[in-house]
Amino acid sequence: MAGRIEKQNIPTGVAYWPTCDQCSKLCAGSASVCMEGEGPTTADLMIVGENPSSFDDELNRPFVDSFGDYLRETILVEARIPESKVRFTNAVRCVTPKAKTPSVAEIKRCRRYLEAEIALVKPKVIVAMGNVPLASIMQFFYKGGAEEGTAKKQETKVSGIGRWQGKMVWLQEFGCWLMPTIPVSDCVTRRGYSNYQVGLIVKDLKEAWKVSQNPLPKYPMPVSEYVTDPVKALTVLRRMRESKTFAFDSETGGTGRAIDKFITGCSFSDSADYLLGLGDYGP
Repeated sequence: MAGRIEKQNIPTGVAYWPTCDQCSKLCAGSASVCMEGEGPTTADLMIVGENPSSFDDELNRPFVDSFGDYLRETILVEARIPESKVRFTNAVRCVTPKAKTPSVAEIKRCRRYLEAEIALVKPKVIVAMGNVPLASIMQFFYKGGAEEGTAKKQETKVSGIGRWQGKMVWLQEFGCWLMPTIPVSDCVTRRGYSNYQVGLIVKDLKEAWKVSQNPLPKYPMPVSEYVTDPVKALTVLRRMRESKTFAFDSETGGTGRAIDKFITGCSFSDSADYLLGLGDYGP
């Protein structure tokens, strides 16, 4: 298998991949526990999927089921991206029972392995295919409110690929770009693959590949500050008040009507090199 990450590349205190037992249901039911990525460890482009399929698990290789084959043999070809130049991996490393979407807890437990792989490969662009890799990489989770007319309990969920798709984002944590796009599985219709949906992925991958062929930006990245202390928050907000201009954004949770939503956090910036985050989720 190309590009195996040895023990010394895993953060201190983290078990080597094949002996991971953090998710008992996943680890016990997987033939390939904590499946490693595949592809060159010097790849400028890394594609991150949700989690291995049962077929991937059987062969101990990511992206080799029918969706993976379509990505490798059709979408990458249309985007004119050499498969040999791409690193393939998943946000969650084990197959889930009955193809169930990984839970938030499973996503968080697996992130240490994704972090280690990103640190090893040092890609210029990461393509997140779907909600799970987007949530894992950006650590973006939200509280889903009760649906209108029901008493359903709030649960922490993953979402956002529809809003983020096609928008290149700078990841200060990893020092590279992120291109969110839809997963190949979303392209399937009763008549085969949707040309429109496939076209979106091809377009996003073309842009990701183009950016990956250029040097990473050398300009200073914004200094992010996450504030929860009310006293310090007032001090920083005073800085915004004294600025000639500043930008403001808010993040909300909940579902249904606007009056049923609630603010979970907000951010301010008065320059290109400073970002302040307030609330539960940080900047």
